[in-house]
Amino acid sequence: MIKFTRDDVSTQQKLERLLLRMQAEQDNVRQQYEARLAAIQQDLTRTKSELRTATSSLSANISAIDGAFSRAFATSPSGVPVWDEENNRWISTTDASPLQEGLVTTDSQSFAGDKTFQDNLIVGGNLSVLDAIYWVGGNITHVPLDGDIQTYVNAATAGDTLILASGVYTITSSITVNKQLNIVGQGHSGFVTTPVTPSHGTLITSTATLPNGAFYATNDNVRVANLSVNLTGATSVGVLTAANLQGIVLADIDVIVDGTGSEQGFVIDSSDVVLRNLTFYVTSSDGAASGLILQNDNTATKDAVCDCFNVTGTVQGGATFASCCTCYNNNSAHTLTLNLSNSVIRTNAGTPINVAVASYSLTTNNSVVNAYFCTLDGDDYDAWQTGTNELNIGGSVLVNNLTFGTINYRATMTSGNVVAQDITYMGDPVTDGSWRFTHSDSHVNLEYLAAGAWGVKDTWAP
Repeated sequence: MIKFTRDDVSTQQKLERLLLRMQAEQDNVRQQYEARLAAIQQDLTRTKSELRTATSSLSANISAIDGAFSRAFATSPSGVPVWDEENNRWISTTDASPLQEGLVTTDSQSFAGDKTFQDNLIVGGNLSVLDAIYWVGGNITHVPLDGDIQTYVNAATAGDTLILASGVYTITSSITVNKQLNIVGQGHSGFVTTPVTPSHGTLITSTATLPNGAFYATNDNVRVANLSVNLTGATSVGVLTAANLQGIVLADIDVIVDGTGSEQGFVIDSSDVVLRNLTFYVTSSDGAASGLILQNDNTATKDAVCDCFNVTGTVQGGATFASCCTCYNNNSAHTLTLNLSNSVIRTNAGTPINVAVASYSLTTNNSVVNAYFCTLDGDDYDAWQTGTNELNIGGSVLVNNLTFGTINYRATMTSGNVVAQDITYMGDPVTDGSWRFTHSDSHVNLEYLAAGAWGVKDTWAP
């Protein structure tokens, strides 16, 4: 038989109490871990739900993007993008380059085949382009000096702007602008009185024969500005327009055409054109020369107006005929109007007929020239008119006072004789104290009205 003492009983009780406390603490720790595990499980459940929602949204976006690329749009008959009102979208320009509504993605993207967008293209990763990407209008593209301008024109979309670099572009054929474009250089030389090569800004140069011009506009609403053109090839034109156009703007341009054969600066064919701040020097050693000519023929479908402001031109031919600014109607029922303002027009000696400004036609007499506040200096004729075509001159200087045909004068100044009609200061009514100018063949008198009689106060003899 084992006997326990009081001390043994006390020790056993202590052990039991210790075991109870340990079990209670263990239960408390287990409960805390179970609570934390439950919270983690709730977080995981919520995260899984959010991921499912995000995945669904991403799938919808991917489907929309895929749909944008998979849609095949019809081609407009004219080849120009048109707006589809019913579906609120653009219709493509060509099958080869279907118009897309735009693309926004955080992934990388690769394109094979031409793509045309009418909205933003935003790619978060790498962008790989095997062919070409175009946008519908309004783009600004810089053309490097080693780039071919015609190539950039062909790749542009109507409404785009091409920015030419400062320096020299050498061309061997005409730059045909067959869409609505804005072509802008980095500056022109300014006042040109001799055939010198511009030393700054943007220069288009060629030794080739360019009968269609360095620039040939064949579409409405073309603008070329802020550059110089220097051509030395035979029978060349600086800038030419096709017939029956409108909205053509040529501004801040210098043109030098210096060669053989028939040489011309600006040739406007029955089109509405605005010319601002131009200079030209056109010379031919053995042929006719024309600086600016507005012309048409019996294929013209509209009247045409050419507005010229601040134009300085010099022309010198070698044979036949030389004219600085000409309006020529070639048997068309449509009227041509050439407006010259604040311009200096000069034709040097060199051909049998050297004319500063001319208005003439073959049979129709539908040519009109208005020259206001200009200086007209032709070695043979400052102004030349035929038939019943109109040549109206106002506030202008006729350097040589040499004219041919019927000229309509509007307060014209000459560098030679001054011609004055009687001029009276009219009171209300004419009373004592009024002044007037009168003239005779030999004198101009300043007269004063006193006591009802005119008296001479001063006299000038020529």
